[in-house]
Amino acid sequence: MFEKTKMTREEFNMIYQSNTNKEAAKILKIHPVTLLRYVRRLGLHKKGSGNRKPKAKIIVIPRPE
Repeated sequence: MFEKTKMTREEFNMIYQSNTNKEAAKILKIHPVTLLRYVRRLGLHKKGSGNRKPKAKIIVIPRPE
């Protein structure tokens, strides 16, 4: 049988925002897809694409002769 967990919207949001999706799903004992379903249902702000570093831009300067 499934285990029911009761928590407030704020508690859920704190777990979601302070962990990766994979970690938050593991804490809540649900699948990551189910986690995102709950995020949409509760109307919470999604985290986005993550903390990716911007790609380096390389500028080629002609050699002095």
